[in-house]
Amino acid sequence: MKKLKIVIISNIVHEMYIHKIENYFKGLGKDLIISSIFFETLYTETISNRLKESDILVLLLNFEFLYPNCPVNIVLNKNTETDYLQNTVNLYKRAIAYVKLHSSALMVIVGLENYYMQIYNVCGLVGNQGFIIDKINQEIVSLLDDRMVYIDSKQLIAHVGIEKTYNKKNKYRWEAPYSIQFYLYLINEVYKQYLIHNGITKKCLVLDCDNVLWGGILSEDGIEEISLGSYGKGKSFQAFQRFLVILYLHGVILAVSSKNDVEDVQKVFRTHKEMILKEEYIACFQVNWDEKVKNIMRISEFLNIDLKDIVFVDDSKFEIESINMLLPQVKTIQYNPDSIYRDLSCFNLSAVRNKIEIEKRNTTYKTNVLRVQLKKQYERYEDYLNALHMKITIKKALPEEFRRIAELTQRTNKCTNGMRFTYSDLKQRTDRFILYSIFISDKFADMGLAGAIAVKDELLLLFSLSCRVLGRNIENRMIEFIKKEHIIKKIFFKTTNKNIMLHELIVDKFKDIEIINSL
Repeated sequence: MKKLKIVIISNIVHEMYIHKIENYFKGLGKDLIISSIFFETLYTETISNRLKESDILVLLLNFEFLYPNCPVNIVLNKNTETDYLQNTVNLYKRAIAYVKLHSSALMVIVGLENYYMQIYNVCGLVGNQGFIIDKINQEIVSLLDDRMVYIDSKQLIAHVGIEKTYNKKNKYRWEAPYSIQFYLYLINEVYKQYLIHNGITKKCLVLDCDNVLWGGILSEDGIEEISLGSYGKGKSFQAFQRFLVILYLHGVILAVSSKNDVEDVQKVFRTHKEMILKEEYIACFQVNWDEKVKNIMRISEFLNIDLKDIVFVDDSKFEIESINMLLPQVKTIQYNPDSIYRDLSCFNLSAVRNKIEIEKRNTTYKTNVLRVQLKKQYERYEDYLNALHMKITIKKALPEEFRRIAELTQRTNKCTNGMRFTYSDLKQRTDRFILYSIFISDKFADMGLAGAIAVKDELLLLFSLSCRVLGRNIENRMIEFIKKEHIIKKIFFKTTNKNIMLHELIVDKFKDIEIINSL
């Protein structure tokens, strides 16, 4: 990943931590360049260029430094809560409008917090202290659009701990109230929101069964003796299954690789009354006595998913080490009920779900096994394609399709010309080019919106086709459409080690046309 430029706009000081934060994340393989803008200087001419050059803008304001006398003034009736609410919301409105005018970067708004007041030490943990902060935060959330993300600072502080969040010495000496621990948590969350915003995530979770989905060894204990239920040892396994269903509903592809007899595993999924994770949620089963390496490679082939997009969970240290050695592209997690939820943070999932598209995507993957079986029945590839009864519809994109197209451009690595769009990009820029949506269906499933094309004047700007529909000659049909509808003189193409085959196809089909790698 390129170096990410993060700019923190704030009314407090944190420069003494920036170098430490950058080094910390470099140690994790994340190359971040962090700088700061003092809030009072935001509206000066020299700042606008820094806003334009940033990838992520973080607005972090401290309520105490904005209004140090607020609690006292409210008690003395010098000002009302409404005064502070209106002033603060207007302050955020102006800042957000100015930043959006000068930058197209993702903007992360860190909510206000009131733990600095320390009133709970004398009044106890009653629920009527500092409600003004919660009201202001609610108003700030209402200002957000698709290019903005809100981070709850109170949740952040809950993770760090109140005592570890503040640095009293630096607060009074340098106007730097927060600790290095707070900033590490904050920047990690900012980075995660950037990945979510750009659709950068693992795609598939491959699960062992024994001592992962249930307790015990199925082949030894039998279905009656495995631990799975709403009490006792089986409770943690059932809780994990609930979490897996949530992942599935947010678009994660689930697969199973287990050393068991397939009939036994099917019986558990189909008849065990405590199973939360249903058979219909699993896109691919590889249940046999083969090595896990072979099974994961089969899953990758069946689902047409890169190994690097797969996460493998197993309770066996031996199996984990085998995958690490032979399939280093796959991320492995040794199952531990105390850490598994934190370990699965390698998935970066949007809280906004497109239920219809997720269902179509999962249906496509689950029916891929049927396509593989159908393909084996024909010697000629053309006969297989005819037997699929594919339907390809290409039409001008509608605004309600922009979010899915943006996700597609971010997630696709094989059949793409390298152009990436965010949802905000498409909303703001579609008047500058013609954007097409491509819908695919066959005899097994409706795969929905699986491709996109964009043409700007005589430039082919975007060519993107989901990996889950590759191998069906769709890319050639897309090229035929482009050549029929447009005169193309230039093609944007950013070559990687994954899209070489598409590059060769483009060069072959668009002979003597200039290929450019920058705009």
